[in-house]
Amino acid sequence: MRCKIVSLIQDIIDVNKRAKTASSVFLLEEEEHRTQNTSSDFKQRLEEFKEYVTSNYIQFQNINDEFFDIIDHFDLSHHSEYSALIQFINDHYSEQRSKIMDYLRQSKKGNLQGLKQYTNENSIILKQLNTKIFDILSYAIQHLDPSSEAVQFIIQQGGQYDFSVYQRMELTKWPLFIALSTNKYKIATTLLKNHMDINEHPLNLIEKLSDNKHAIRYLLQHGYNKSFVMNSINTLILQRNSETLKVIFNHYIFDNNFILKLILFGKKQICLTQHQLRKVISDEINKLGKMSKYQCIASGSIKKFLDTFDENVLRVSTTSTLTSPTLSRLSRLSRFSRIDSREDPLESSPISSRRTLHGSSNISSRHTLHGSSNINTYTNSNTCNIS
Repeated sequence: MRCKIVSLIQDIIDVNKRAKTASSVFLLEEEEHRTQNTSSDFKQRLEEFKEYVTSNYIQFQNINDEFFDIIDHFDLSHHSEYSALIQFINDHYSEQRSKIMDYLRQSKKGNLQGLKQYTNENSIILKQLNTKIFDILSYAIQHLDPSSEAVQFIIQQGGQYDFSVYQRMELTKWPLFIALSTNKYKIATTLLKNHMDINEHPLNLIEKLSDNKHAIRYLLQHGYNKSFVMNSINTLILQRNSETLKVIFNHYIFDNNFILKLILFGKKQICLTQHQLRKVISDEINKLGKMSKYQCIASGSIKKFLDTFDENVLRVSTTSTLTSPTLSRLSRLSRFSRIDSREDPLESSPISSRRTLHGSSNISSRHTLHGSSNINTYTNSNTCNIS
């Protein structure tokens, strides 16, 4: 039976290779028709394979053994075009796994209790279903669209899940990467709440998720390693990825902590010379590395954006005083530099667009960078003169 299964899958792969070869060359009208037939052949072979498996009640745990795995044998997991085939094989691995897959699919409809009851009655520990090829947590997030409660159940059932195994896996098998790359932010938050380390995988997530600014913002707001972020900036500039760069710089530079520090100067009447004030601003601008270095390799709109952070643009006063109006001008300049930080909030994400101070109370944007409440409302109205 294994030979027959191997032969059917090889036919599917061969037909797909012919289709890819045909589409990679210049096609005449009759060749286009032949390519359409090849694509149809691929679907037909896949359906024949599925029919053979279901009609013969084949379970792939009986095809595999400790030395052979059908997915690994054909290296299917490294080719996205075979995702439907992989999903079919996993769904028909065993009767037990098939039922669990169905329960996980239905978990968003409130059927989590069915999964709990089934695993309890049959003494099933979900993580023990894992093999060298199959990981139930990764697979569920990628293919079954489970609820965040179902993900938590997988993790917590039978003791804490061993997340360290993912350090040795490809990034595409890491549950957190899968969740972020598919915009499943509630599931990502569930993983983090259950002690998955956002910095656990050695590959740079900023570069791997650079086309998804929502995911980038999520990483930054949840403690992604700043050194990983800094290491990716040059690459993003050379790739002209302006959207991701704006998310990164607007997150770190002239953030609420910086504005609150200036407010504190005003409230405590701490006297700063113009030189000291420029030093404070310069340190903030260069928080992610020398801004001038990034400006040298940037061009076009990215160069223009980075120039907004230049301390020449942020020259606030020619006097030797730090006053409430000075702080107010800094606030307006900060708002200018962060002008797009409010765009497209993550509607599907539990992330708050407002930053949190001391872990609990949200800083309202109208009290910091935006809105009608001017920063000098919080500062002493008296001028602090430098003698």
